[in-house]
Amino acid sequence: METLLNGTLTTGEWIVVAGSVALLLASLVPVLWACWLFVSMSDGAVDGAIHDAQRVALAKSRVRGDLP
Repeated sequence: METLLNGTLTTGEWIVVAGSVALLLASLVPVLWACWLFVSMSDGAVDGAIHDAQRVALAKSRVRGDLP
């Protein structure tokens, strides 16, 4: 931490910074892609996905015996 206050980063520290930035960007790519897919979905596709999720939840409840 004292290095950051007193001077520039060493080569090893720059490598760690670059690796951290690369890891952050690589982890953001799937999130941004999923957001883009969600935003670009049509209303019909959203309704279909909701219907499918409700159907699966109902089937799970029936298998567990929560519903008659």
